[in-house]
Amino acid sequence: MPILRSQTALKVHQTTERRSVPRIKGPFPAVALDVAACKETLGVRTVVEDLSADGFYLRLAYPVQEREELLIITQISQAILILRGEVCRVEEQKDGTYGLAGRITRHQIFSSLTGDSQLERKILRS
Repeated sequence: MPILRSQTALKVHQTTERRSVPRIKGPFPAVALDVAACKETLGVRTVVEDLSADGFYLRLAYPVQEREELLIITQISQAILILRGEVCRVEEQKDGTYGLAGRITRHQIFSSLTGDSQLERKILRS
């Protein structure tokens, strides 16, 4: 007759860091547009502090609501990124600004022509 082991479930403590996905560190200059609310300005200048394949962290001078949609335009090296995201967390900073953690819902990457003067001239002539 086989020996039966106890079927008691062991609790496994999850020690995974919240930011387990690799990130690139900024700051990267950016413009943030509030998609949900109509603001007086088209967009505000900000910086993306860090970026991963599925999220971003940036700073704004004013708070936004969790689940609010943002459109972020930033440049990393010679790539221009357009990110549509949803605010997951808002943290008031000591300096009075607000740190926003966002989840990327859509993205698009464009190549910047900066640095390739021959290609720029060809495009401008056509």
